[in-house]
Amino acid sequence: MSSGDQLRARNTAVCFEALRELGTATASDMREATGLSRPTAQAILRSLVERSLASVTEAAPAAGPGRPGECYAFEPAAKVACIDLTPESLGIALADLTGTSREILRRPMGSASQAAAEAPTLIGEAFAPGSPATEVSSILVSVPGVVDPAGVLIHSNAFPSYAGREVREVFPLPDGADVVVENTVNMAALAESRVGAARGHDNVILAHLQGGMKAGIMTDGRLYRGSRFAAGEGSYLALPSHAARAGMLSRLNLLLDTGLNDHERAAVLGDIAEMIAPMLAVMTTTLDPSLVVLTGPDSRAGAALLEPLRARLAEHFTKVEPPPLVLSELDADGPMIGGLIAAIENLTTRLLEGYCPPAPTPVIERVKEKR
Repeated sequence: MSSGDQLRARNTAVCFEALRELGTATASDMREATGLSRPTAQAILRSLVERSLASVTEAAPAAGPGRPGECYAFEPAAKVACIDLTPESLGIALADLTGTSREILRRPMGSASQAAAEAPTLIGEAFAPGSPATEVSSILVSVPGVVDPAGVLIHSNAFPSYAGREVREVFPLPDGADVVVENTVNMAALAESRVGAARGHDNVILAHLQGGMKAGIMTDGRLYRGSRFAAGEGSYLALPSHAARAGMLSRLNLLLDTGLNDHERAAVLGDIAEMIAPMLAVMTTTLDPSLVVLTGPDSRAGAALLEPLRARLAEHFTKVEPPPLVLSELDADGPMIGGLIAAIENLTTRLLEGYCPPAPTPVIERVKEKR
């Protein structure tokens, strides 16, 4: 792409973002919003109409003599989808380019084996010909494990039967849609950094606690996946006592659901913190984040866990203070929100020739869980 083409593509992305925010605008409005000249803004608005990203509405009243100026409306018709599959549930949501979203499926699962067996059929039904989901242009599939975004499920402890397979081999998806596969915890980290507890932080670790620790890593505002897409996958370590610690962590969290007195509960929380702190200390000293966000089933003690964990973590640091610890603001919704953000940006990047303004926050209309 020549320098002139790059400039046009950047200017188009700027106008696209401004029109999406404004809803409707004239070329003069776009000049005010973007700083581009009126002829440039007019030409870009017309190009957005040609790409079906905008439409011409009723002419704006003329400010003086001459013909009324054309008014343009943002067209959010292009649709994306996120499939969020975990051992606990399957969720599918659709969104347009403004972030307006609605869930079309939410099915709880009793086990990973049930989820692996039922997901292909449920997904096939959701994307069957004639359904609203068949109109999507971009699909993001969020699953736990090591995944190649290009579409290969490399490895998954939760879904070993999917390992080494292309996502289209596993799930019947529309032929016309682009499909990207992402790690569940990475999508949760993206969501927290954009609209959750880590807003305003470029360097973040999202620690997902569930029988051990997996991490979603944001560096300089971008997801860090690693050279083999396995960054943060702590569950694949074969260190001495690692497996025993992971199992004990889940058992200790189950104790919190029983009738403990205050002293017993404090002791259990201390033991949980003792197990988490070394893993967090190694990761935080390596990556030096400005914030650590806790999420996952084994962080369900919530605020009561933060104080003992901060104390244990501080014991592993000498010359510097450990980064602040906070709780997730999105919890189990994080992967779906992050997946829709990523899907919108993947489609926008394609439509705008490589330049992508940040996606708006998805606001998801929920469906009742089906059992």
